[in-house]
Amino acid sequence: MKHPQFVGRLGHVKPAEKALKAFDPSSVVEAPKEEESANKDEDIDDLFGGDDDDGAGAKAAAEAAKAAAKKKEKPKAVAMSLVMLEVKPLDDTIDLDQVAKKIFAEIT
Repeated sequence: MKHPQFVGRLGHVKPAEKALKAFDPSSVVEAPKEEESANKDEDIDDLFGGDDDDGAGAKAAAEAAKAAAKKKEKPKAVAMSLVMLEVKPLDDTIDLDQVAKKIFAEIT
């Protein structure tokens, strides 16, 4: 490449030797096998390479955590709503005590 700014930013770029396949949106990608993904998960979690660990300690810890979670379940709160009514009298001659009694008696 004769463009030093391009080479300085991206380095030397080599064109592909083979042409890429055209994109086919109807093609189906095969999922990896479960055995392979399980082995990869174990390898990722096992930082120090312990070969003899069968996961019995982890299973026991998981069961203990589930039991503790069941014990800690709180009772569900009853859903409640608060409704506020604002009563405004038409004039100063209306007895608000009588209006309040009537409202409390009729509204449930």
